[in-house]
Amino acid sequence: MAKIYTIPYLTIVIHNLYIRLIFKMRLSLLIVYFQDIMESTKEKIEALVKLVKELNQQHQQLLRQLGDEKKKHQQSLVDKQNLEIEVLQLNEQVKTIKLAQAIQGSNDQSTHELKNQINRYIREIDKCLQLINSD
Repeated sequence: MAKIYTIPYLTIVIHNLYIRLIFKMRLSLLIVYFQDIMESTKEKIEALVKLVKELNQQHQQLLRQLGDEKKKHQQSLVDKQNLEIEVLQLNEQVKTIKLAQAIQGSNDQSTHELKNQINRYIREIDKCLQLINSD
């Protein structure tokens, strides 16, 4: 025997089916929406990873350049010290040449310079002797 359904019952069944259909459609839309969001997020993350790699490479390159510049700076300091030593040596040579010229010269000016230079040497020797004796 076949069941006979009443119209209110069929209306409820159809309504329930309609609600389920709407729910499934909305769920499908939400799934598609979240998939789009995830895909977009994935693309953004990949772009950020690429950017981080590029920045890391730039950082490494800058570190190498900094090392090279530090070496150049150190070499410049060494060169500067060498030049300062050379200037001091040249100044000493100039003093020696002036002293030799003063010895060879016979005028009052050269004699006066010679005496001053000898007095400077004597003062320097005295200072050295005092340092030796103080120890």
